[in-house]
Amino acid sequence: MHIDIHDETILERFKQGEVVFKIIATDNGDKTRQVHIVNDKHTFSQRLWTHKYTPLLFAVDLYTRLAYLYDCLNREYNTPRTERFTFWWRKVHTKEWSKWFTVNDYHENILV
Repeated sequence: MHIDIHDETILERFKQGEVVFKIIATDNGDKTRQVHIVNDKHTFSQRLWTHKYTPLLFAVDLYTRLAYLYDCLNREYNTPRTERFTFWWRKVHTKEWSKWFTVNDYHENILV
């Protein structure tokens, strides 16, 4: 999978509850749409704990876990999504958004 991390310092800040995020999808023609509005550590935790238990979900890094729980990964084998999903972050109680990471389209590789 291709995840580009734009700011590696945000992961710890998110774990501490200092930042919130939103997701913007961009198609191949650069048309954008907002996928999820403001999410915080609490809404992420709720989504994780109410999801059907999948052991691999707890074995992957947090970027992949977020991408999976917020439906940014492929839905069928070898069928890439037609959009890129960019996670934007901002400090709690502020208004300025910055790029956190992007989930790009990809083809699965069985022999990693």
